[in-house]
Amino acid sequence: MSNVSNAADDLCGNMSVGFDLESDLTPHRILTKNLIRHNDYKLLADAREAYGACGYAALPGFLEKPAVVTLTDELTRLREKAMRKDFSMPGYESPRNMAVLSGRQISRESPLIFSLYFHHAIRDMIAEITQSSVYSCSHEGEFLVANMLEQPGDTHGWHIDDPAFALVICLKSAPADAGGEVQFIPDWVDLCASHRRSPSENIDDLVTECHASGLVKTDQLEAGDAYLLNAGDNLHRVMPLTRSGVSRWVVNLGFQSVPYQTCQWQLKFPHFGQSKIPQF
Repeated sequence: MSNVSNAADDLCGNMSVGFDLESDLTPHRILTKNLIRHNDYKLLADAREAYGACGYAALPGFLEKPAVVTLTDELTRLREKAMRKDFSMPGYESPRNMAVLSGRQISRESPLIFSLYFHHAIRDMIAEITQSSVYSCSHEGEFLVANMLEQPGDTHGWHIDDPAFALVICLKSAPADAGGEVQFIPDWVDLCASHRRSPSENIDDLVTECHASGLVKTDQLEAGDAYLLNAGDNLHRVMPLTRSGVSRWVVNLGFQSVPYQTCQWQLKFPHFGQSKIPQF
């Protein structure tokens, strides 16, 4: 047993949930009943194969409609508490333009959304797809976040994460011609190592080469879809929204493959040093 105290576990232990049966029981039943297709063995088998091939597993229809409605209503209730972010991430020099609810905010304001992080079906599914142990994230800024792209130009630029696994659940999606697609480059950390490059600094020229070589993968989500990404090895971004009147809302759950805080890519290539990758 590890004695490591993880950020998500600490928040769970310290929060006062205080569920009111009349107001909270029905939504929780909806999520428990309609959360995920965790007993769809073909979906899991296909996801495991896809993840093994490129570190990305699409999970179409991950949420049934009642759960999408419930979670979207909950984020709508919290929307005014979100913080607007508009900056360029140092190192990557990639843009961040979106509204954000942090995991700490969510833990205080929404036990319903916060409970997703500890849902047994989610953790069991991630372990099954990745064929790995799954641990709570020990970085309080990384374990849970809601990202809301809502205006033209909003984007979550190129980056890799500290935790190994990112489960991204889509609650609102932009139309196919309006941006908001997820893009990723498989095995980015290995690629950078082969070029003797840092995976988190001055990346534009190598990303351009990957585009030209057809290495950049793109996927479009619908509300209720999700994906599981090897976010510690695969460079990824959300493409900018291209028109007004559309939005992309997601909840991102981050999990570690080891029971201690570290940058995932530094487990493989410690010679790059021990400084943390700058993270949003």
